[in-house]
Amino acid sequence: MLRSLDYAAHTSAPEEARPGGHQAWLRDAKAAFLDGYGAIRPEEEPLLAAFELEKACYEVEYEANNRPDWIWLPLEALERLAVD
Repeated sequence: MLRSLDYAAHTSAPEEARPGGHQAWLRDAKAAFLDGYGAIRPEEEPLLAAFELEKACYEVEYEANNRPDWIWLPLEALERLAVD
């Protein structure tokens, strides 16, 4: 679901239409989802980050094979997730 929020953040409205930009919306949406889901404990955050990174890797292959024009989205996520 977290990766789906990333797609929504980057494809549903232009950057200038979002106060604070895509990343601010994505950060807030992820936090709201995790809070609603029951939150995660601090010691679980690295595991969640690993799962999100793995899913973005899968998406690179999927987009390359099915929607090459969209490959930028998971590649951008990989770069962002690698820094976090």
